[in-house]
Amino acid sequence: MKLYSQNEEIEHFEEQIAYYRNELSSIDPGQRLLLCDENRVRFAAVLLAAYESGIVVVPQPPALSTSAKDFLLSHSKPAAVWSNGQLGQLSTQEPASKDLRLIVYTSGTTGEPKGVKSS
Repeated sequence: MKLYSQNEEIEHFEEQIAYYRNELSSIDPGQRLLLCDENRVRFAAVLLAAYESGIVVVPQPPALSTSAKDFLLSHSKPAAVWSNGQLGQLSTQEPASKDLRLIVYTSGTTGEPKGVKSS
């Protein structure tokens, strides 16, 4: 499979997904991963690897303020954080519902950001 991103040919995308699935193997299905990375092919590969592994993904835009990042970290209770190509483990959390796959936070224009769960 060949994909193109910003004039860069990406070969072996499936191999990248398999690599990141192995990187995420310490996270149990149903646990949450706070995913903070640049808008790159790596983000998509990590996201798909997490989906395939049954990991609940909480995307975090890198440009968020420190207070917003702190809020997402404390509110989403992730088992691990993926930040700019690095995986960091946090304390183990209780597994979430089997159907939960994604938590996206609203912009918080009218108050605190709210987590919107998706399956």
